[in-house]
Amino acid sequence: MACVAAAAAPVWSARRPLPLAGGIGSALARHRRAVAPCPPPNARRGQPFAEWCRENGERGERLLEEFDDDVFSPGELTKGNSERRIRWKCRECGWTWRAGLANRTKDKKPTGCPGCAGKVPSWFHSLELTCKESDGRFEHLIGEWAHPTKRMKDFTPRSNEKVPWKCGGCGHEWDAKIHTRTNATHPSGCPKCAGRHLHDLEVHCAQSDGRLDHLPGEWAHPTKSIKDFAPGSNEKVPWKCGGCGHEWDATISHRTNATHPSGCPKCAGRHLHDLEVHCAQSDGRLDHLPREWAHPTKRMKDFAPGSSEKVPWKCGGCGHEWDATINARTNANATHPSGCPKCAGFHLHDLEVHCAQSDGRLDHLPREWAHPTKSMKDFAPASNEKVPWKCGGCGHEWDATIANRTATHSNGCPVCNPGGRNRFERQDDPVDAARV
Repeated sequence: MACVAAAAAPVWSARRPLPLAGGIGSALARHRRAVAPCPPPNARRGQPFAEWCRENGERGERLLEEFDDDVFSPGELTKGNSERRIRWKCRECGWTWRAGLANRTKDKKPTGCPGCAGKVPSWFHSLELTCKESDGRFEHLIGEWAHPTKRMKDFTPRSNEKVPWKCGGCGHEWDAKIHTRTNATHPSGCPKCAGRHLHDLEVHCAQSDGRLDHLPGEWAHPTKSIKDFAPGSNEKVPWKCGGCGHEWDATISHRTNATHPSGCPKCAGRHLHDLEVHCAQSDGRLDHLPREWAHPTKRMKDFAPGSSEKVPWKCGGCGHEWDATINARTNANATHPSGCPKCAGFHLHDLEVHCAQSDGRLDHLPREWAHPTKSMKDFAPASNEKVPWKCGGCGHEWDATIANRTATHSNGCPVCNPGGRNRFERQDDPVDAARV
């Protein structure tokens, strides 16, 4: 009989504690909260406001004295409460305002009375009072105040509000911010009486010692007079040249500039004359341009030699028509003015002539040409135009660019030419001649 070994009895032992680890609700977090020192009174957000005031001496006594809320008492709120705006009454000036407890009890930059800080108008701090107590420096502001509904008592001297003013000297009306008019170093004044424009443009021209006497004669504004603008205005207005009659728009400040006043652009150095005169005075270099001019509605006199306008031209030699900018054809540097693109080096002759002069290499192209409306004469040998072709051997039709067919390694019929050359080209090869 086999002996059966008795199973060993389990051994029970005390469980070893696991290391402290985990998140907010873990044993480690609970341990740290248990051993953490008690925070100072000022750092406890849930500390009652009345208790905080008793622990902070004179500052706390002042806040308790200024506490003037009609809903809550100091004992019902905590020092860190920022949701409720409590009513306060300054013990110095009596100003009443609302602010959160957290803003008034915080350690860094606590808020105080806005009336004492000069942020709001009060009986002891307002724009009117500042003007009266300025030793005459701002007394004129009271007479220039032109707000239709509000008083000077309703604003502080440093307000950013823009209000209307009326000059006591010239009667000019304008809008300006209050703090710019009460600035301690450079207070602003009436813009019409300021150095920016002591008088209107007409007076300025009359007092320019003859430098700007021509401006009143060139004024061409349809509705406004020259008296309605200042000499330094950035308004763009129309002008008409007294010499050539040219009309253009320019800002007033550009025309009254003290060092380099602008003038008529047609009479200026940019284009001293029109395109027609420029060609006539080019010593024969541009004599061909009047003959090639092909604009249907405008004349050469209507353009300057340096104009960027693109206009139509017609070659006097081959009759080719194309569009080009005027400055490209007159070239300001007088070095490389453009000409007819068909007569230029890009394509000295048309495709038909090019094939005839190819020493037999492209003789097959005229036979394969299959364009329904255009002839080979209408294209250049290097054109990227895709046109239809018809193989002279198998009759296959396909489209290909002219440049691909006239290149050194030209493409042929894709059916007869799987290797990349046309059937007629392969006849010249002794190796492929037997295969054709």
